[in-house]
Amino acid sequence: MAQFHIEGLRLSSLVRDSNFKVNRTSQVNRAGHTLVRIDFDYPHDIDYSKDPFYAFLGGWMLLDSDHCWCLKEFEVKAKYSNSMATIRREFEYRVDSDNMPITTRVLEIHESHQTGYRFEDVAVVDFHSVKPLPADDEFSLSAFGLSDPSFKGGRQPRRLYLWLALVGLTCLSLALLFRWLARRVKNQAAP
Repeated sequence: MAQFHIEGLRLSSLVRDSNFKVNRTSQVNRAGHTLVRIDFDYPHDIDYSKDPFYAFLGGWMLLDSDHCWCLKEFEVKAKYSNSMATIRREFEYRVDSDNMPITTRVLEIHESHQTGYRFEDVAVVDFHSVKPLPADDEFSLSAFGLSDPSFKGGRQPRRLYLWLALVGLTCLSLALLFRWLARRVKNQAAP
């Protein structure tokens, strides 16, 4: 629920990439919180035929060290096949009882360098963490709009067909083995 990726690329994968270079780190104070700003370059060959492709080449990110190093904000320069753009996202969070950040609002801004076209989008989300976690027997297909299978007496049927298939395959294997042995003995006996 917290943000740990830039344009679909997980931060853990980004920082392990040999093309990722940190240019500068600094502390930034925002609303009484100390955040870590990382300015970075990510020069890499962009393969537009891949899905997904990562068009950004560098920028900066603000990380919240008090809340699992999640992203609070980032701005990257992106290179598309026919244009350059700036992409910026800002994330707002609430903190649950375990001090885990849960996204509540995302502001996204795209701006084309060639045309000056600017696009803004705000997403308000309402995620909840469940305490305590439900037991395994509470999960059902009906939660996903599918009907749950019904079993007579409330019990799952025995998988008798699997055992019968296993016995059948074993018998078939033994028959083939004995046939091969019989031919071998017959061929050795006949000079």
